[in-house]
Amino acid sequence: MERGDILTRDWLTAAELAALGLPGLPGTKRGLNKMIRQRGWKNTPHARKRRHVGGGWEYHVSLLSDGALEELMRRRAEARAAAEKAPAVAGEELPALPEAEAASREIDVRRISQAGMAELDARQRQVAEARAALLTEAEGRRMRHGWRERRALASLVADYEAGRLDADLQRLAAMACERKRPSLRSLQRWARRLREGGVAALAPKPKRRCRALDEIPWLKDFLRYYQRPAKPSIAHALEMMARDGLTPPSYDQARRVLKRLSLPAQERGRDGRLAIRKYLPYVARDTSGLLPTAIYTADGTTFDAEVEHPVSKKPFKPEVTTILDVATRKVVGVSFGMSENKFEVADALRRACVEHGIPAIFYVDRGPGYKNRLLDDEVTGLCARLGITKAHSLPQNAQARGVIESFQKHWNRFAKELPSYMGAGMDREAAKRFHLITRKEIAQLGRSRRLPEWQAFVRAALDYIERYNNRPHSGLPKITDPETGRRRHMTPNEAWAKAVQQGFEPLKVEAAEADDLFRPMVERTVRRGLVSFASQEYYAPELEELHGQKVFVGYDLTDASRVWVREAVATGEGLVAGRLICVARWDAHKRSYFPESVIEQAEKRRVQAAIARKQRKIAALEEQLTPKLIEADRAAPLNVVELPARAPEDAEPLPASELPAPEVAPEMAQETAPEASAEVVPLSRPDGRPVFSDELEHVRWLLAHPDRVTESDRRALMIMLDSPSTLAWLEMEGVSQAALWGLLQGACVSVEEKEAAAEGAAAASE
Repeated sequence: MERGDILTRDWLTAAELAALGLPGLPGTKRGLNKMIRQRGWKNTPHARKRRHVGGGWEYHVSLLSDGALEELMRRRAEARAAAEKAPAVAGEELPALPEAEAASREIDVRRISQAGMAELDARQRQVAEARAALLTEAEGRRMRHGWRERRALASLVADYEAGRLDADLQRLAAMACERKRPSLRSLQRWARRLREGGVAALAPKPKRRCRALDEIPWLKDFLRYYQRPAKPSIAHALEMMARDGLTPPSYDQARRVLKRLSLPAQERGRDGRLAIRKYLPYVARDTSGLLPTAIYTADGTTFDAEVEHPVSKKPFKPEVTTILDVATRKVVGVSFGMSENKFEVADALRRACVEHGIPAIFYVDRGPGYKNRLLDDEVTGLCARLGITKAHSLPQNAQARGVIESFQKHWNRFAKELPSYMGAGMDREAAKRFHLITRKEIAQLGRSRRLPEWQAFVRAALDYIERYNNRPHSGLPKITDPETGRRRHMTPNEAWAKAVQQGFEPLKVEAAEADDLFRPMVERTVRRGLVSFASQEYYAPELEELHGQKVFVGYDLTDASRVWVREAVATGEGLVAGRLICVARWDAHKRSYFPESVIEQAEKRRVQAAIARKQRKIAALEEQLTPKLIEADRAAPLNVVELPARAPEDAEPLPASELPAPEVAPEMAQETAPEASAEVVPLSRPDGRPVFSDELEHVRWLLAHPDRVTESDRRALMIMLDSPSTLAWLEMEGVSQAALWGLLQGACVSVEEKEAAAEGAAAASE
């Protein structure tokens, strides 16, 4: 194709545009196609499929930049001037247009996507651009064949009616006429509007606008019923309006008006302040400029699979505390425990600081695991001793910690790899079957082989963390994979290694300092050579001369046999820990027979609280079995003994023989008579049994009265035998486990004898 033919056409292919060598355009077809993809030319009405042999795409010259378009127009003018001066070819007579008329009829293609378009709605813009595309095609025909405007427009209408236009032009013609038949007069009117007002003048008139929302009389009343936390449907809200005497709109009216409201406006009142945030804009935090260890963020989650408890061997869901480095998304610390508490958080922070480095900022929520003296104390807290600035997110603002919140899905993925997964996505039937099987095995064998062991679970979790750190992360930059050569995101480990290669050096805790630095400290006063901590007392000879002085006591979370005592040095900012005085050891001054660590004491309190809750439930169930008191006969006289408000000072007490005897029901007299010499119990139930304050009193009473063991006593004994902490406590008080088993076996025999006696009595009566 000759260069002159390219200059006369408005629709050109990528190869033809590259061949023109216009300023600002790539000089090769490949480069131009890349630019077309980047700028999205194919998604505009000014791109169409090529109708000639070979196919492909061609693009309208209005898509060119200002400099390229001006150069193309200049070359066209030169080519047109040269064609007018050249002699005409034999047999071809082209009408010459006056220069002024040709200039007036030339379409200003730069106006197609500029003036006035910003004020149009989607429908008006679509129709205007379709009309402009049809006029551009007509102008191309005029310039190629030297026709007048009327003839070019008429040929376009004739080709449309005959179906000779390609599919894209047929679609644009239907869109331009808004599904009506295009006519020559319509196209002439559009061409005149285009010359006078640009492409914005081609837009149709806007449709009749609906009433403003504040002008709709029923909208306010309808929203009062629709915008409720119960989230009623449109039909339900209309029904409530009618029931309350209001005139509701039709269902379609309410639905159309609701569509005009924005989504946050529709859901206001139906969703709370926190839930409605998912419809509102948010601030994305850029982490590209951060270095590793600049910010650590942490959070805990309940693992969605059951594992075997390390002590009781019962199934439970552990709590996992994870610490992430924000810059690299790397998991730097993790701990596993019974619940999210300060000790688990401190352990995860210790791992992160020792293995990867001390953070500048520790960004966490306001939970009790992160807001406590173990971390926050200005002198003895871990953050103060490590130089960490701890920052808390706003209450109920989990979106602010999106990095760690989005990571929690990985724990759910790992839980689904275990056979004991019990999360929300688990099939209910399969979960119920697994629950029944494991509980049956525990009841028969003491443990279930289907539950993952604790140590196996911890090892598998650490392996999963290692896999995560070596997996590409979408929040990190892209690199070229050295093995496949493809572009992919960096892994957290690669991001960390890249920072190290660029000169980053983490501030780590030396191994010699780690032990002492991560021992929490509390301030104590020395009393007679002893320091008290966690209800236990520690002694060292070096403390004998420090009676009454303040010291700092450091302790190990898992070892209660010793504490580290340091000087308390006064400074301008208060007391700080000084040199090490001694290591005080647990001595005979303990309140417990064996020393208990801080974690053991916390676990004991947790178990005792659970036991107390179970006992309250048992007591409530036993009350349901206790017969209610018979209401007194209202017709019977009520004997009232009037007592003086105060006895006379000179009155002598009556002898015991003259005191009135209390009236006792015959059935209670028979039951309580043999126990008249027993110890007086201040509180008792209607059946004569005392009210026990704890398990110890209950067991001792049962040992003294083995014939009084009931079914509820048998259940209570089974609970005690199932609790290791309760058994240890009872043994310390002199009640052996064998005695409990004897009571339980005696109760079972007594129940069997009663059942046999009942069966014999029934047989005799028959």
